[in-house]
Amino acid sequence: MAAQCAAATWCFGLFLHGGVVLVATLFLAWWRSRENTSRTWFEFALDCSKQILAAAWVGVVDMACDTALASRAGPRGDCAGFAADSVADATLGVLLQWLLLGFALSLLHRAGFKSFADRIATGVYWRGAGSRMKFSPESYIGQLTLWLAVVTVAKVAVSVLSPGIASVADLVLSGFDARPQVEAFVVMICLPLVMTPAQFLITDTFLRRPPPTHYDMPQYIEPASVGFYGEDDALVTASLGGCFLCGTRSS
Repeated sequence: MAAQCAAATWCFGLFLHGGVVLVATLFLAWWRSRENTSRTWFEFALDCSKQILAAAWVGVVDMACDTALASRAGPRGDCAGFAADSVADATLGVLLQWLLLGFALSLLHRAGFKSFADRIATGVYWRGAGSRMKFSPESYIGQLTLWLAVVTVAKVAVSVLSPGIASVADLVLSGFDARPQVEAFVVMICLPLVMTPAQFLITDTFLRRPPPTHYDMPQYIEPASVGFYGEDDALVTASLGGCFLCGTRSS
């Protein structure tokens, strides 16, 4: 069984990884189509591209970790290691990414780089005000660079813990001893198709631009008026912003 999983990993790993990422991207796009949000499709594409590029980069980091940590495969071989990767990346990995991203931005603020931290605030790609508001490539590149660094550190940390997770996967996969083909199908196809879309969906919640609060509302009136947000969102935002300003002045 180990030989079958190893062959699938090395011969078809790129194809499988790309296919799973494509399915996860389509699932995320479907989820976005059902959202009642001011996030435009252009902003969604930028948010999603960070995850896609990070997934490609993780494949490189994963191969390096495989070489450096050959012991992470359990007694059943690469199947246990692959299953451990799929589960750990979508659970512990996402948690570490969220913590590291927040820590990095907080550290920049505390170190006196508030202006730089604001320019790479996650999900914010526009600079300027009113008619002069425009897309900022520097903001996107800065966010992408920070995200790739966060993903790399999280992946290395998860890979160090993978041997222990693989041992648990060994116990679970022992039920497939009599059906090695089913084991390979579950580990290589079914598990990634469940875990990766879930990972993309959870990660999207903290890579996207956070919704404006009543404290931030006035700054969203101008972007809405120049067409970066939907027409209905512009009316609601302007109304709420006006109410907020009136309440502030009266107080």
